Amino acid sequence: MKKLGNFSYSFILFICFLIILFFISESISPVYPLIKKRNADFSKVTKEITVLSLGNSHASAIDFESLGRKGFHYWDAAEDLFETAYKIQNIIEKCPQLQIVCIPISPYLPYQNNKETFYHIQYHPRVRLHVTTNSWKPLQGKINYMLLGKLSPLVRYDHWAFLPKILLNKNVKSIADARLDSLESNGLWHFKYPEINRKDQLAQLAIKNIKEHTRLLSDTAQYVIFWKALKELKVYLHAKNVQLYLYTPPYFNAYLELLEQPLYNQTVTKAKQFAKENEITYSDFSKDSYLSSRWQFFNDASHLNTKGRKIFSLYVKADLEKLKPFSVKENGFKNAVNE
Repeated sequence: MKKLGNFSYSFILFICFLIILFFISESISPVYPLIKKRNADFSKVTKEITVLSLGNSHASAIDFESLGRKGFHYWDAAEDLFETAYKIQNIIEKCPQLQIVCIPISPYLPYQNNKETFYHIQYHPRVRLHVTTNSWKPLQGKINYMLLGKLSPLVRYDHWAFLPKILLNKNVKSIADARLDSLESNGLWHFKYPEINRKDQLAQLAIKNIKEHTRLLSDTAQYVIFWKALKELKVYLHAKNVQLYLYTPPYFNAYLELLEQPLYNQTVTKAKQFAKENEITYSDFSKDSYLSSRWQFFNDASHLNTKGRKIFSLYVKADLEKLKPFSVKENGFKNAVNE
């Protein structure tokens, strides 16, 4: 009986130690600080936003200054449609002035289901969605997601590795996501890209980009689910008097050459058909003769840099100015994306 009492006492002390460790960790060097900062920045402008840029990292192609509109970047790297739709449900009531949601249709997006895709846990889009929305649903009841989603200050090796340097005033910032460099006040992530000085450097990066993107492919059943869910998202947005604008941004020529052409053509063709059937706008800029041929406009082979974004967004601006008011004939949002 005495041994049991000692065990209980030790267990309680251990739990208290973990709780103290958790709060020390979060106060000194928060995990996911840029996501939390973006949420704070977003809350300051929700009443003013007229355009939201959502989806995966290709959504970074939008430049709100060039559009001449008040907007916010609420996308995340490798985001699938379930995550995009979940964010919209979570924030749309907070944005009374919202008029347009912009979502990029990248070649592999219709085949992507992050529930079935492997990621380093700290980068997993579903865990990041949990942090963004402060909701348990994105964690899908998976123990590893739940533990690392909530307890990452305790278990993240890269987090604790930097704490001694922070405590010793070594001018080292916490690295909650080693891919991210900084965040603008409008929600735009800045990733850590290698410096590009020549065309052949970008061509080499195209090989790496293709490998990263093809890794996201799920089975063909996801393709059917995607378009069904996208239609439901369009219906939901229109019921809220919000336009859905779809586009495929420019890619560097070397990236386009490496794409699986049947898959790429199927996505673009289906997107055009989808837009026509659902009376929305979709524009394919992937092979834009001006931007796609100039390496000076890219951070890597599939992401525009600041100069490229400003030019491209003038194309988008022309599209948005053509959008016509619509009459709401449908309602409801079943969220058919795989959860």
